[in-house]
Amino acid sequence: MPNEGCGLGDLVTLIRSVVADNQVQVDVVAGALPAGAATEVTLAAINAVLNAIDIGIPASVGQAAMAASMPVVIANNQSAVPVSIATAPALVASEAHVGEVGYSKLPVIVTPTITAGAYSADDIIGGIQTLTDAARESDGAVTLDTLVIRDLAIQDADITIWFFNQNPVNGTYTDNIALDIHDTDHGFLVGVLRVLSSDYDDAADNAAATLRNVGLDMTAVGSANLYAIAQILVGDTYVGTSDLTFVYNFSRH
Repeated sequence: MPNEGCGLGDLVTLIRSVVADNQVQVDVVAGALPAGAATEVTLAAINAVLNAIDIGIPASVGQAAMAASMPVVIANNQSAVPVSIATAPALVASEAHVGEVGYSKLPVIVTPTITAGAYSADDIIGGIQTLTDAARESDGAVTLDTLVIRDLAIQDADITIWFFNQNPVNGTYTDNIALDIHDTDHGFLVGVLRVLSSDYDDAADNAAATLRNVGLDMTAVGSANLYAIAQILVGDTYVGTSDLTFVYNFSRH
């Protein structure tokens, strides 16, 4: 018999050795042995079981690499186990995420450079507006919820805003010229919104218009940006080149 200090691995090794050499003593107390009880087949089966056990026992006790450690089952009342993140991979910016509820909402604010002077009816005011990162990711979908126009000159102008899903580069859209949308750029058009003079509220020396619950769905193409062109519908005169600011409040899907 092994001494009391031997480990499980030593015991299994001893038993395997005995079985392999057929060194098994069978004492019959009463009755006949069951068929095959002392045959080589029976001993070989026992040896196979012991071999399977032996494979799962590490060569040494203590912490080792995963391949050299014995698998265990954690108790159902196991207290917290400290885990080191020293070797965890670095976080990389991406859109992969779990558990988001609702939409992200951030305003896109544009103050275009406009003419400090007169505009004629149907002129472009401020050129092309780039709505940078209107979507959360390239080719992302958004909904325009609210539009605010800040007017430092209190012109309360009727303005139409044309929205494009990519940069309308095929036409000429500079400030203070009549709007003429190129046919190719017209294919990028995803919405039109009109602000009327009655939408403004005037303070002593400035004004603002707010359109609520717009609900205009748009999808960017090739980037996270959308583009807009503002067209003034009635001739108005502005004092400063930054008299107008456009605030676009999007829900990003």
